[in-house]
Amino acid sequence: MGPHLKLSARTVTFMSGARLNVLDFVSLTKWNTKSSELAALKDRLMTPPPDCLYRPFKLIRYDNLLGEQVVVVEAVYPQLVGRDYLWLAPRLGCESMKFRFETPQPDGSYKLIAESKPISLRLGQPDPRFFDPASRGTKQ
Repeated sequence: MGPHLKLSARTVTFMSGARLNVLDFVSLTKWNTKSSELAALKDRLMTPPPDCLYRPFKLIRYDNLLGEQVVVVEAVYPQLVGRDYLWLAPRLGCESMKFRFETPQPDGSYKLIAESKPISLRLGQPDPRFFDPASRGTKQ
């Protein structure tokens, strides 16, 4: 998370739409999912768009990330001063597995501002040690 911060975070998304975010550096666990996010996730899982091109995305290339086929897209947002790249996994409901944000420099080159990339990917039931059922309703 960020080029200068070596922080780790995990997200576990259940097929029900519930999402668990774990931010290791502050021991934070967040369990809530908004109803609009849940509806969007279910729609994305049931009817994923071809090549994950469902926002203002421009197809850059196809790639492989940790053994998963991904679509590399550029997010096109006119109001942003920079470019945002996402590695989306069609088989995983177009979940973003990696991103890069770069800003233009006076010489025409681009400078990396933020990057998030996975260090591992394991599909299946999550490890039970990542869960603390007693604290689900208390940590935010």
